[in-house]
Amino acid sequence: MRHRFVLLLSLILGVTFSIPARAEVTICTASGTQDQVAVAPGDSSAVVVWRDNRYDATGNPYDIFASRRNYFLNPTLSSLSDGADECAVAGSQTEPAVAVGPDGATWIAWRDFRTPCSTYGQVWVQAIAPAGSTFCSPNGRLVASFGCDDGMRSPTIISTSPGTGIIIWHRKRDTGIGGETYDSIWAQKLSASGCAAQWGASGVQIHDHGFGSASGTSVLIPSAVSDGSGGVLVVWYYASRLYARRVDSAGNVLWTAPLRVCTTEVLQQNPSLAADGSGGVIITWEQGAAGARTVLAQRIDANGVVQWGNAGKVIAGPGGGDLRNPQIVRSTLGRSFIIWEADYAPPHSDIFAQRINIFGDTLAARIPVCTAPYGQTVPKAAAGPNGSCYIVWQDGRGGIGEDDIFAQKLDVSGNVVGPVDGCSFAGVPGSDDGTQSNPRIVPVEIGGSTTLPGAHALVVWSDTRAATLPNPTDIYAAPMSDPCFPGVLAVGPRTPDARSLITNLPNPFSRFTKIRFQLIEQSTVTLRVYDMGGRLVRVLAGSEHMGPGEHEVEWNGITEAGSRATPGVYFYRLTTERQTQTSHMLFLK
Repeated sequence: MRHRFVLLLSLILGVTFSIPARAEVTICTASGTQDQVAVAPGDSSAVVVWRDNRYDATGNPYDIFASRRNYFLNPTLSSLSDGADECAVAGSQTEPAVAVGPDGATWIAWRDFRTPCSTYGQVWVQAIAPAGSTFCSPNGRLVASFGCDDGMRSPTIISTSPGTGIIIWHRKRDTGIGGETYDSIWAQKLSASGCAAQWGASGVQIHDHGFGSASGTSVLIPSAVSDGSGGVLVVWYYASRLYARRVDSAGNVLWTAPLRVCTTEVLQQNPSLAADGSGGVIITWEQGAAGARTVLAQRIDANGVVQWGNAGKVIAGPGGGDLRNPQIVRSTLGRSFIIWEADYAPPHSDIFAQRINIFGDTLAARIPVCTAPYGQTVPKAAAGPNGSCYIVWQDGRGGIGEDDIFAQKLDVSGNVVGPVDGCSFAGVPGSDDGTQSNPRIVPVEIGGSTTLPGAHALVVWSDTRAATLPNPTDIYAAPMSDPCFPGVLAVGPRTPDARSLITNLPNPFSRFTKIRFQLIEQSTVTLRVYDMGGRLVRVLAGSEHMGPGEHEVEWNGITEAGSRATPGVYFYRLTTERQTQTSHMLFLK
């Protein structure tokens, strides 16, 4: 049975402490295997989900577990530190995905092999309110009403407006003819109110690719970012190519057909996405055959027009090494960081980065993030304060079987902030402390007080330091302030930031209200008003550059269409380059 939220905030006011071992916390050290980890940032919190077989480590039917960590990294999904079982129904659950909405609700999707669809599996979802109640039935709800011959897989999930979650998945239908399958990509929008489907019983079809491989091994992997108006921009990999399409908040599939991200007829895979701040998307990917892969990028605007040529722009390569696993992080003033793994000096790989502008032009030379011996792999990145970029990776300099997590920070100009080649963030190189691997990082304000700075990101990784059966793999996390100085977790008053200071007065109001907030640094700011159904009502600030200090924006109850809004409760959502906060107001007659 699923555990209810139990809030474990320490209330020892005036006392400040830090967690031992570089502020590490255990997300899960239960028996069995915990893997397929996914992480999503919330408002001063983060949610970690994973696949877990603690209930039957020998029979191997996995379940879906989750752990939400609050501002002090205490667990709030369960009174235990090993997470809560969000779905433990008979049959295996796998491929978890997670998102946290602007209202703080957690949305989790996964592939599920419960009876009667135990052959191909279907996609299920659960939504959890910040206070702990579930919006869907226990063990989730089915996303779409397809039969069991219609396999559903590779789910991704995003929450673009309060009270809603959008799930995208690969539908693989068995034709019954020699093992052939029919491949398509679908989406469904759910409301937190009753976990009700918003786009029909089966959702909307984004594209039909037709017959897949005769062996049934065709793969379709979707990714998504918000379009800034309650809809999504979806990018997916299929048959060695990348495609993109937009779905608006009402479920209308836009553009006349899917766009090819790159029209070059060569293998394209492993895309990484970032919203461009204007309703479009920036994509980076690896291209070419193994051994000679390059890194490219493309920008597509909200109307479905490619901005950087039909083939995209080359960011790194060709020639001089095998480049792979690119990641993109938006910085400030339309600029972005692209990070990748490369073996410029075989046989070991290193980590490099490149800054680009809004036109896809590279800015200065590529940045050597880490070129230490013995190989660095699977880089992940997140936006830091003041346009900076945090980077973490799996590092082999400690010896065979002793990989650790290393980290580095780049400032807004691309200068390396930490020591050359980064520093050890999790694990001690050369020591017998198991393997720390597969890092993930999300931008979130965690920890801190009025006297101690908090962290700006959370790093989560897999860990084998206690790898004795039946407990081969655990999950750990640590906050990051600067790579070599992990964030201090403090109990006490929080450092003021835009989250703690956003408010509107008067509230309730009938003629106008003033939304006030404070920025601790220069940032691009978006401020939007939504109704209770998550529909956009008014854009009060659209990607405006604002300096540090106090700001005030007025709303007079007029909608984007120029009409007077209906009296009722409205959400307003403030988004800066490293945080989002949502609050509500009551509009009277």
